[in-house]
Amino acid sequence: MAKKAASKNLKAAERRAEAFRLRKQGRSYSAIGSALGCSKQYAHRMVQKELSAIERLTETRAASLRALESERLDRAQESIWTEIEAGNLGAVSTFLRISERRSKLLGLDAPTSIQHTGPVPITFIEPPPGDDPPDGGD
Repeated sequence: MAKKAASKNLKAAERRAEAFRLRKQGRSYSAIGSALGCSKQYAHRMVQKELSAIERLTETRAASLRALESERLDRAQESIWTEIEAGNLGAVSTFLRISERRSKLLGLDAPTSIQHTGPVPITFIEPPPGDDPPDGGD
């Protein structure tokens, strides 16, 4: 029974990967559905599910890299701490750069407020023919 479920999951993953590959090639959801023998709505769901999986993987990798970089910053700070306590201005300056980098890495700083003045151009882009939204645009 477990083998059957694993086989079914593998086939579903392969179909999602194929739908995603076709979408990357610029195919419409209707064309993807035709190629895979399903509706354009289901083709859209498969592509979205694959995009979500890629996003989760990317977020996990980014979190791991942030943790690694944070550890490196901790070690760098540790290595200069006695010099900071001794009043070495060069070490204090280095500490401030480490602290700024950590704040950026971890998103600790408040966002910078930007005020735009003047007109804002808006461009409407029409989807390619045959690539209607899967819900029919409603």
